[in-house]
Amino acid sequence: MLDGRKEEDRRIYERSARMIFLLALRDIAPEAKVRFEHSLGRGIYLTITGASVTPDFVRRIEQRMREITAQDLQITRQTIEKEKALSYFSSIGQEDTVRLLRYRPFDTLNVWSCGGYTEFFYGNMANSTGEIQQYALRMYYPGLVLLLPGTNLSEKPAPLADRPCLMRAYQRAYLNSKICGCRNAADLNDIIRQGGMRELIRLDETLQQHEIAGIAGQIAARGARIVFVAGPSSSGKTTFANRLSVELKACGKRPVAVSLDNYYLDRDKVPLDEEGKPDLECLESIDVPLFGEQLIRLLDG
Repeated sequence: MLDGRKEEDRRIYERSARMIFLLALRDIAPEAKVRFEHSLGRGIYLTITGASVTPDFVRRIEQRMREITAQDLQITRQTIEKEKALSYFSSIGQEDTVRLLRYRPFDTLNVWSCGGYTEFFYGNMANSTGEIQQYALRMYYPGLVLLLPGTNLSEKPAPLADRPCLMRAYQRAYLNSKICGCRNAADLNDIIRQGGMRELIRLDETLQQHEIAGIAGQIAARGARIVFVAGPSSSGKTTFANRLSVELKACGKRPVAVSLDNYYLDRDKVPLDEEGKPDLECLESIDVPLFGEQLIRLLDG
């Protein structure tokens, strides 16, 4: 039984739900191609080519997925020769998969089969489709979202989270990746092999700097006095803040960067996590009153 408290179990659940979706799509629209784009809340946003994504189309796909789950089809792993796998994926039109697998330094690879369909996934899968009970499909123009449960994998899937700002950011990233000619890992491998990595980095840095300059312009136009930058550990907050400060200076502002790293409590006062170690990710590890006081003093000049 998959335990949602374990990260690997959640990944297995997601991969297996994707397999069920692919089986259903094969049966409903054999000529259609799917691209799993990115996460959206507790779901996965995906786009489809070769078929019109309508509410009725989404309903039929989900209905077929339910039937596949009810059949409790076995999901099996096979180890096959790489050349045989390349030939198979090429025959079903998965050229991106073929390009990616060509770079694998092994003569064999593992593929997963279910209901007469074979696909390549990184990592393990559920034993059968019957283990994947909780999911839902929702139209999210121009694509759709495969909704999955949260920590408890036996509960109903989390509701669709509408994230228009996040989706716009993904769309910008998609356009930038097209400009860079690097939409997937296979593209990146080709660029490295052809010696174009330095140019890719310079182009990507330039595109990112244009984005930051635009953000600085919006901040200056609004007359904002405080800008908060949030994100998980090592996500680039400090680097972004420093670049934004430079762009704000170019707009005639005098920004002051304030890092929450400077407001951690003494180690013996930081709360402990489940493993008994200092939990530096929780808000209680920060001296919030001191931060608030000094923020007000900065605003007062």
